[in-house]
Amino acid sequence: MAHKWPVVGAARRFWDGIAIEMVDGSTFAIAAHDVEALLFDHKTVPIYQTSEISMPFRCGEAYVSTSKRMVLLGVPGACREGAAQVSLAHLAAHYRRGERRAVQVVRAPTPALPGRLAVV
Repeated sequence: MAHKWPVVGAARRFWDGIAIEMVDGSTFAIAAHDVEALLFDHKTVPIYQTSEISMPFRCGEAYVSTSKRMVLLGVPGACREGAAQVSLAHLAAHYRRGERRAVQVVRAPTPALPGRLAVV
């Protein structure tokens, strides 16, 4: 049975950076000067937490998975159960085209526990 990947936020291009909004209301950003390094050179870059009342501060890192399919977002808050992730292909295409429609931020599903454990 396939498990659904829960949506925990949205990512979109904001000016030349990337804004990330989580379902718990927290907001994060990847700086404009780091986006190309992350999406196209697959380098680890800092993530900044943003708010309306304070200056952005570094709170985690974004990096590309070993399979080169997902961007993993090490952000605090809503995703403590697992790493928040964005499809690398979708985010890169969204960024290159300058789209306004957001790309989903998801979390890997929690594996279902078996109903009964075998006793040997």
